[in-house]
Amino acid sequence: MSSNPAGPVSTQIPKQRVLLVDDSKIVRTTLARLIRKSFDVREEANGETGWQAIATDPSIVWCSPTFRCRCWTGSRSWSASGSPRSRAFARCR
Repeated sequence: MSSNPAGPVSTQIPKQRVLLVDDSKIVRTTLARLIRKSFDVREEANGETGWQAIATDPSIVWCSPTFRCRCWTGSRSWSASGSPRSRAFARCR
């Protein structure tokens, strides 16, 4: 029997990171509980911090702002910035 010198090999697929943006902690917590088994969840309370999260965290693959998030006005700058990453996330508005 041969053994792996680096230790056991993990066969678990890493979870993809998603971003939940809502000004309501209750809404964010509820949504996070529903999807946390399948995804790594990051939560932000407003559009400005949501934008900063996307700009600084390349592991975020999807975002979900809500329509009632009054602070999501910063999303207009996403499509204006012109980068491929910002254009991809502009659909999240």
